[in-house]
Amino acid sequence: MALFGNTGGLATVLGLTLFTTSLAAQSMTVSGGGMLTGGSKAEITYENRARAGQTVVVTVSGGTPVVTIEIPVLLDSTGKGTGTWLVIGAWWSAYFNAPDVPQVTCGIK
Repeated sequence: MALFGNTGGLATVLGLTLFTTSLAAQSMTVSGGGMLTGGSKAEITYENRARAGQTVVVTVSGGTPVVTIEIPVLLDSTGKGTGTWLVIGAWWSAYFNAPDVPQVTCGIK
């Protein structure tokens, strides 16, 4: 009952709904379904409406010793963009990181 009483519960519910909707609009995927092939190109797709029109930097890390490569991704007016990375066959795996999204990990064969 307090949820919709005079304590601001309805505003809280609406605020949480908007927050959850904004989280769903942020994502990053890498082609290959989690397994990449050395020497091939991997397409990185990034989406974040809050960063529309900006360039985000996706970092790709892997190898021994660890090497980090930066891939700039230009986002369109809807916050969507793609970048390409040439998969390094000597790596066992690659770790993709970008602002506001979870890390994506891919194996390499």
